[in-house]
Amino acid sequence: MTDLSIPDLNLALSGRYVVEREIATGGMATVYLVLDEKHQRRVALKVMKTAVADGAGTSRFLREVGVTARLAHPHILPLLDSGDVLGLPYYAMPFVEGETLRERITREGRLSVAEAVHLAAEVADALAYAHAQGIIHRDIKPANILLSGRHAIVADFGVAKALSPLPVETDVDDITREGNAVGTIAYMSPEQAVGEPNLDGRSDLFSLGIVLFEMLVGEKAFGGTTVQEQMARRFTGVVPSARARRVEVPQELDVVLRKALARDPVDRYATAGEFESALLAALRGATAPFATGAIHVARAPEEVPSIAVLPFRNLGGDVDSTYLSDGITEEILTQLSLRRTMRVCARHSSFAFREATDDVQTIGSRLGVRHLLTGSVRRAGERLRVTAQLVDASTGFQGWSGRYDRAVADVFAIQDEIGAAIAHALNVTLLGELSAPSQVAAPRIEVYDAVLKARHAWNQRTDQAMQGAIDAYREALRLDPEYAPAWAGLAQVYVTRGVYGHVAPREVLPLARQAAGEALRRDPSLAEARVALGQVEAVDAWQWDAAEATFRQAIALNPLLPAAHQGLAIMSLTPRGRHAEARESIERALAIDPLSPVLRATLASLLLYGRQFGEALRVAGQLVEAEPGFGLAHFFLAQVLTATGDHAAAVAHAESAVQASRRSGEALAVLACAQAAAGARDSAERIHQELEGRSRDTYTSHAHRAVVAAALGRTESALDLLDAAAAEHAPDLLWLGVRPAWDTLRPHPRFTALLQRLHLAPA
Repeated sequence: MTDLSIPDLNLALSGRYVVEREIATGGMATVYLVLDEKHQRRVALKVMKTAVADGAGTSRFLREVGVTARLAHPHILPLLDSGDVLGLPYYAMPFVEGETLRERITREGRLSVAEAVHLAAEVADALAYAHAQGIIHRDIKPANILLSGRHAIVADFGVAKALSPLPVETDVDDITREGNAVGTIAYMSPEQAVGEPNLDGRSDLFSLGIVLFEMLVGEKAFGGTTVQEQMARRFTGVVPSARARRVEVPQELDVVLRKALARDPVDRYATAGEFESALLAALRGATAPFATGAIHVARAPEEVPSIAVLPFRNLGGDVDSTYLSDGITEEILTQLSLRRTMRVCARHSSFAFREATDDVQTIGSRLGVRHLLTGSVRRAGERLRVTAQLVDASTGFQGWSGRYDRAVADVFAIQDEIGAAIAHALNVTLLGELSAPSQVAAPRIEVYDAVLKARHAWNQRTDQAMQGAIDAYREALRLDPEYAPAWAGLAQVYVTRGVYGHVAPREVLPLARQAAGEALRRDPSLAEARVALGQVEAVDAWQWDAAEATFRQAIALNPLLPAAHQGLAIMSLTPRGRHAEARESIERALAIDPLSPVLRATLASLLLYGRQFGEALRVAGQLVEAEPGFGLAHFFLAQVLTATGDHAAAVAHAESAVQASRRSGEALAVLACAQAAAGARDSAERIHQELEGRSRDTYTSHAHRAVVAAALGRTESALDLLDAAAAEHAPDLLWLGVRPAWDTLRPHPRFTALLQRLHLAPA
């Protein structure tokens, strides 16, 4: 307890803070919960004790203030204010609702593997930032990691490397000692324990490794009943294995953890960023994060046969008939996907090899599958020839082949026969066990032809092509109004047009809801229709729970549909700040469709919105290298760079996004934000005027102009535009609660009211 009473403190702090209660006390300071009267918020006030207010103690406390003031990171507890009261220095910091990691471990014993890695990765991200500022924490331990929701916040830089050596503090739940080594013995690196003066960031990584070990196992990595025993185990004992004490710990994660706990710093990860990447890659079951250029996916054991259906070649000589060969490929892929007894790579990753010249071993490795199905389609009038070959990608040997010369009207039978032949060739015995057999009979061939044309156009994603898709689906429904897949496809196109901003969302989202409803009334098993409906519930109604339930229904119907996992992640979980769950969902989508640049861009956006800037920078940067012409890669990389202060690079990538998107409104808005942050306000102003002028002629989301106004410091104008965006149900508002670009508006009551209107904040 401090020797200052709360009444004495309140008298001395009158007009600024009102002390409500003491919430913690440590070796040299007491922490109080106080009301900041100026800003009407509760903060934590750390006041130095009179008992340690000698020259060295005061100097150390003030150095802690100086170090903390230099750091601004979402996973580091920031400094809000500092001063002195009754001759004692203090500083204010946010009051974090929740508990420390120490309290969590004490209560639960150990955490789930996924949560432990998630928290450790966030701490590593914070350490990467601090190390870049030249600051080594030197006291990473569970008591100094606060838990806010599902996130970790690093606190207490009281013994950071910027400080001169001082005696170690006494900690009620850790064994400590007096001496030149600063920190807490149970979590010290070997070099820190012996008082090595030239520590670097690898010492913090060792400490974080011990923390992760304790989260996974429930006990310290280098335990012991005495200080001497703990010290000795660091230098003479074997590096501990978490997997040996908890079988659920993946082998890949155990390898990463043991590397972090290596006795010699040179044998550990060089940087916190490398450690973070290795942790997340290990959790995914891979040995490395996404590689630049050529991505290799870890291949699972063949307990379940794995296959990729490569795009069948169009041999008819008519380029316009490509839709038929692509359509047959997709139908076979879908049919195989619905079987619970095999794992099928998704369309985008398979179709990435349309023009590839890679050998089958390389393709199989990059897609993470054992088998490849290749083929060709030739149409001559009303006759059709389809050939197919099944290849073992690990050996290059052909295992099965078939040739079908039939009438075009027999295309459905051909597809069924190929699917059955593949299942038989892969020794799949439960041929009838489909995940969700369709309740709709095969359509007439002219209906099927129109649907294939519509899908082919929709996959191109341009506004002109999507209008063509709508026309083709309407033709299919004119011929057969009861064909549910055509209704589901039409719903998907309407949603895409609204979400991409081609037309006003209020014009097309009701049409999408209607079409999805028509599809589900005819066939409740259509997962694609439920995905479209979930998107409408999120964008048009802001009904987050309903959207989540609908996406999960789609996943239950077809677990191998990447769009269902993606929709759940980005349109239901992320808007509500459920970042860890969203990450898991998008990882599932990527496991199905590993080469999809859209899914990888979605991952970058989730990391951006979750304030995991270090990893977001890595993922977006690697995507730009692998897909330099992909506008979304530059779009999200520019936002990450703006958030982290690299303004020149942010402007450059935003300009690339603008060019790739043909000056889309959302890309222009991101460019203007980057320019404003870089000090080029005139350039940002010109973009604002361009967007305003464009809105008079064509649909342009008010949210795009709002984010530019916010970047230019025009708070009221930005809020007015956001209200207009809400009236039009602009899809950009889904991420109003998490997107960093809106941070300057968050303190304003109108912004809070808007979040409540969108059901993103408690009323």
